[in-house]
Amino acid sequence: MKIKLIACWSLNVLFFLISLQLIAQNIEKKFDVPLNDVSQITIDGPYRFVKIAGIEGLLVKSLNTKAYVENSLLNEEKGTVSVWMSPMEDIDKFPAVPSGADIYNFPLLSDHFPSRQSDSCSFSFYYSGSGYPRIIGRFTSGKFWNKMDYGLAPFVYAEDLKLQKGQWYNLVLTWDKLAATLKMYINGELVGHNFSAKEFNIADNKLYLGNPLMVVSHLMIQSEILDINQVREIYHLIRPATNSISEKTIHEIVTPQNKPQLDIIRDNSWKKTYECSFTNPAEVKQWTLQTGDLYRDKLKLETDPDGLLFQTPDIIHTESRGNLWCPVNVEGDQWIEYEFKLVSPKGLALVIICASGFQGEDVIDNHGLTKTGSMSDMLANYRNYHWEYVRRVEAMRTDVETQYVNKNPWGKSLYVGCIPRLEQNKWYKMRLIKKGNRLYGSIDGNTVFDVEDDPYNNNGPCLNSGRVVLRQMYNTAMKYRNFVIYSKESN
Repeated sequence: MKIKLIACWSLNVLFFLISLQLIAQNIEKKFDVPLNDVSQITIDGPYRFVKIAGIEGLLVKSLNTKAYVENSLLNEEKGTVSVWMSPMEDIDKFPAVPSGADIYNFPLLSDHFPSRQSDSCSFSFYYSGSGYPRIIGRFTSGKFWNKMDYGLAPFVYAEDLKLQKGQWYNLVLTWDKLAATLKMYINGELVGHNFSAKEFNIADNKLYLGNPLMVVSHLMIQSEILDINQVREIYHLIRPATNSISEKTIHEIVTPQNKPQLDIIRDNSWKKTYECSFTNPAEVKQWTLQTGDLYRDKLKLETDPDGLLFQTPDIIHTESRGNLWCPVNVEGDQWIEYEFKLVSPKGLALVIICASGFQGEDVIDNHGLTKTGSMSDMLANYRNYHWEYVRRVEAMRTDVETQYVNKNPWGKSLYVGCIPRLEQNKWYKMRLIKKGNRLYGSIDGNTVFDVEDDPYNNNGPCLNSGRVVLRQMYNTAMKYRNFVIYSKESN
C-alpha cells in the first residue's frame, strides 16, 4: 500500500512539474514590452523616455548606451516581431557615404552591439539611410546582397520610406523558417516578402534597442505568424490620430496609383533616330551583348517573326545576367518605345538610357565594355538612368509589379512605386521619355512615373546623351519587338 502511495505521489509530482513547464513555455510564447519604463529593460548609459503623439517610448542618447531585453522567441520556427518607431528628425536617403555605410544604419532591434554594425548581427531590424533598400529585417550576418548574388539569404526589406518627424511607424516582421518565408509590414501594409529565405542564423537572446535619432516603443515578439488582418489590428490598436501623413506616404509606395496621362505631344520636331523590329537577325547583330565569360554560352538571343527572345540562365550568380546595348548614341530629348512580353514566370528586366561616360563620352567607343553581367558595372562605372519595370526575383513583392527608377552612379532614387501585376505571355507597349530634366514612363498608355531630375542637389547633372541598354537578370526570358527611338534637341 505504501509503495502505491509513493508511486501515486511521484506521478502527481511529475504531472505537476510537466504542467509548470508547459505554463512556462506558454508564457514565453509571447513577449510584450511597452518600452516606456525601466521595469523590463536593462540600460547602461544615458537615455530618456519621450512621448510623441500620445505614445511614449525609449530614446537612447548615446551610441554607447546599451539598452536591451532578453528573450529567445526569435529562434522559434515561426513567429512575429513588432516594434513601433518615431524619428526625432525628418530622415530620407543620404548622398554617398565617404566613411562607410554603417554610420547611416539606424538600428531598431539587434542581437549584436554596437548595433549599427548590422553585418555582425545574426538578427537585425534597421533603417538604412545610405542606399537601397530602406528598411531591412534579416536573420543573417555578413553582406546579404553578396549572399543573394549566389543563392539567397534570409532577409526581407521595404524598398523606400522617408521618415517624418512626429509620425509613428509600426514595423512588423513575420517568419516561417521551415517554409523559407519572411514578410514585412509597415503601418498595416505589406511592403515586402521573401519566399526563398534559407539558412536562418541563431539569434542571441539579448536584443539591443534603438538609436539616438529614433524613439522605439511597444516591442512584441510571439511564436505565431500574424496574417495581414491581425497585423492591421495591432496597428490600429495603438495608432495615433495624427498618423495619416505616414499612412499616405506608405500607401503611395505599396498600392498602384492612378496618375495623369502624358501631356507631351510627339510633333514633327521629334525625328526618328533609330528603329529595330527585332525580327531580323541582321538587326540584332548590330546590338552588343555584354556579359561575363562564365555563362555566356547559356544566354540566348534568338529572333523569329514574333520578335527577339532574350533569355538568361536560371543560375543565381552575378555573371548569369546580361546587357544588350543599342548601336546608336542618342543626344538631346529622347522618346523611346518598344513592346515586351515576359515569357518566364520569374525574372527581372530593366531599361537603361543615357548610358555615357563621366564626361558624356560614349562608353563603348572610349572604354569598351567590361566582361561582366554584374549590375555593379551599371551602378558604378558609367552615368545612366535605369527603370526596372518587370521585377519577379525572390525578395520582391509578387502581388503587384513593383517599379523602380534610379540615377547612377550617384544612387539617386527618382521613383519607387507599383502597378497591377503584369501578365505572363502578353505583349505590352512601354514608353520612356526624357524631355529636359523630366523623365516619364508608361506601360500600355498608363503612366507609371512622371518625375524631374535636379542637377543641383549633389547627385550629378541631368543626363542628356548616351546609349539605350536592355538589361535582364538571371532566370529571365523576355521577348522584344518594334523598338524605336525619336529624338530632338533639348530646349
